[in-house]
Amino acid sequence: MISLSAQAAHRRGIAQRGEEVIFQRISGVAPRTVTFSAVVSAMVANYQPDGQDPARAGYGASQPGSITQGDRQVIVMIEDLAQARFPLPVQKNDNIILSSTGEKLNVTRVDMQKRAFAGAIELGAAGVA
Repeated sequence: MISLSAQAAHRRGIAQRGEEVIFQRISGVAPRTVTFSAVVSAMVANYQPDGQDPARAGYGASQPGSITQGDRQVIVMIEDLAQARFPLPVQKNDNIILSSTGEKLNVTRVDMQKRAFAGAIELGAAGVA
């Protein structure tokens, strides 16, 4: 069940800090590929290492919990994607193109549950910063 107040708060946040992005999925194999695209507003944030925590040694970039350069957090409203006719659910390896810079991000993590109460999806995406 979606909380209307949480949904409204997410929409306000996206309206204030969000940007226009293009969600893109390419399906099939050549020469019969199909491309799905949807232009929506989403909040895109760079992950920032916490400078207050002491540095820890022995953790590689492939281990859980690590953040690599170019990792982003993307929050988008499910309803916006559905209205734009993007095939749900969002999947790993879908693309997100930032309209402001043209940068192409690859979806690496999809969390359908974390913000479901607000009708939103939280994604992890990687690209070059």
